[in-house]
Amino acid sequence: FSREEAVGCAPCDIGFISQAHQDQVVNDDTFTCSPCPAGTSQQRYGDVLCTSCAPGTYGNETGRSQCPKCSIGTYTPEIGANECIACEAPLTSAGVGSVSIHECVCPEGMYRARQQLA
Repeated sequence: FSREEAVGCAPCDIGFISQAHQDQVVNDDTFTCSPCPAGTSQQRYGDVLCTSCAPGTYGNETGRSQCPKCSIGTYTPEIGANECIACEAPLTSAGVGSVSIHECVCPEGMYRARQQLA
């Protein structure tokens, strides 16, 4: 295998990266692409960096092209979260992508009653 014979380079798929150096070759004389780790994503062919999931999003699998938003009733303040945190019952969030426990509110038709002191 020589560099002159190396033709047909192709970009890594979305969700995968290659940080191979020119001299780094695997057994079948090809370079490898690695999936972005959980908690990250990568949206462009041939990119060399994975991006951490933003607060309000998560990445529970490797090789993601996007970090999905936390669903209604969940949140995450963390960068690079693998999962979202559920609001304490009966609280929920008003929409998707919540980033704080303070976005957990009573469902429609309910209010937060003050506790009676004994």
